Amino acid sequence: MNNLQKISISLFLSEFTTSAYFIIVTWILYHSTNNAIFTGLFVGLGFLPSFLSNLYFGVLVDRMEKRHLLIIAQSIISISLILIALLTYGDFPFLVIGLILIHMIIQLCGSLFRPSMQAYLTSIFSQEELITVFSKTASIGIVGSIAGTALGSLFISLFPSAIVFLILLCPLLLSLFLLRSLPVERIEIITSPNSIVKDIKNGFHYCFSDKFYIQLLIIMAIGQLIFHTNIGFLAVFTTDILKENATIYGILEILCSLGGVISGWYAKSLIKRIGIHFSNVIIILLMVALYLMFTAVNILIVSIACFMLGLVTTWLRTTFQAIQQSATTKGYHGRVASIRMFFNQGFVIVVSPIFGYVSDAHSVSLIYIILMIISVVCLLTSILIIKDQRFRNIIRMQQDT
Repeated sequence: MNNLQKISISLFLSEFTTSAYFIIVTWILYHSTNNAIFTGLFVGLGFLPSFLSNLYFGVLVDRMEKRHLLIIAQSIISISLILIALLTYGDFPFLVIGLILIHMIIQLCGSLFRPSMQAYLTSIFSQEELITVFSKTASIGIVGSIAGTALGSLFISLFPSAIVFLILLCPLLLSLFLLRSLPVERIEIITSPNSIVKDIKNGFHYCFSDKFYIQLLIIMAIGQLIFHTNIGFLAVFTTDILKENATIYGILEILCSLGGVISGWYAKSLIKRIGIHFSNVIIILLMVALYLMFTAVNILIVSIACFMLGLVTTWLRTTFQAIQQSATTKGYHGRVASIRMFFNQGFVIVVSPIFGYVSDAHSVSLIYIILMIISVVCLLTSILIIKDQRFRNIIRMQQDT
């Protein structure tokens, strides 16, 4: 089994677990409280500790062995699942608070895992391979997410919550075993004489002294906001707008994930066909999908919109992450990835509670028209970024390989 296969299987198992976990927890949370505000708090506050730690994690990734950090993050998530199983066993009086706090820990580990994995991939694959590797590993991960979503929604109706979380622990432990079998990265670990604060400042200066990186941050932050908002509020949308049950909710989540799988496998083909204007096409499709969710009249329209949202948000996230890593100088990969996550998560932290209020006081469908308006900024930024020569060179390199 080669390294790409090990990474792909590990990501499949990891995404299977986290997807099933998120489906089950958001459903339990909403039906325990019957209040969408708690859903907004769950999504928003879940990012708070990772938001505060992202910049430190970026320096950590640049200074330490990436594989070791991946193992640490996955191990803590495994322990967290055991804690949730204990929390949901019986009638725990502070269930909501406990779920939010443990979710914060899991999100914190995810914020260490993601830049570590991106930096690790950058270290063991060539620049020409990166967009393909990022897209295909994301696609495999999304297949795991589909499986997790399907079984997660099924598990809700078949097993007690505590048993479900213990079942989810098994694939996560296998993922951890595969991570341990990976080789150490082939690039030299950076040993900086600077303090952590100084290295964080250097990372910010590296990103914000260049409008190209600022434009990348804007596009990815908006894409990430739309992705997390749709996933986080889809349970509310299914219950309040469609008046449907957990099975329909699971199907809609699967359609979102299926769109992501297809985009992962065909991202490079899209770039080859459309060239530098691919991002404009993606964002226009994104705006159409958001409008369909806002005007949803039946399950068929919502199903099409969910599929499109999965398709285009995955295109945005994976392709632009690969472009960012391809353009980044050696020694800055961890900090650049973490600064991106810092702004992505900060955006979600600020906006999600507001969306929770809008959903509770008015209608969850209003969230989608607000997101469509925000997407206009994403489109304008995309129009500007295609003029940058580095962007053109990276896309041309993908077209030539």
